[in-house]
Amino acid sequence: MKLIALFLCVVAIATVGCKGAPSQSNLVGKWKGEVKMPATTKDDPMAKMGEAMLGMFTFDLELKAENKFTLTMVFIPIEGEWSMSGNVVTLTPKTVMGLTPDEFAKEQAKQKNNTTSKTEDMRKPIRLEVQADGKSMKALDDLGGQKSQGDLIFTKQGF
Repeated sequence: MKLIALFLCVVAIATVGCKGAPSQSNLVGKWKGEVKMPATTKDDPMAKMGEAMLGMFTFDLELKAENKFTLTMVFIPIEGEWSMSGNVVTLTPKTVMGLTPDEFAKEQAKQKNNTTSKTEDMRKPIRLEVQADGKSMKALDDLGGQKSQGDLIFTKQGF
């Protein structure tokens, strides 16, 4: 009898203590992105100005059940497919503003803009690390080729 009670206690502790990896179905939904600056830059006037400017930008992400996503960054819609491996979500863009990378390059060429880096940025996957709470994800890559001192953190909406 003591052996059964001990076994049940171990199973209960293991079940409560082990969250496991996040599942794709738990990630489906709407996410809001915000740039968070490190605490070390709070007294830096330039960092404060940068944080205020970044606060004007919006980052809205929707992960859909059929492994499609829509990411809107500063009114620019990006659509594509998403996948998950471990605790990393990978967003693979297929269109930006409704254009494929090749179509985008052609449009930019008509306007005589240098498109090499812009087109390559469009093709790069965006990786997000799901945090331990399962309610937030941190961007592992600089979005749109923009370097930032802060971290772009997406928080799940509707909790």
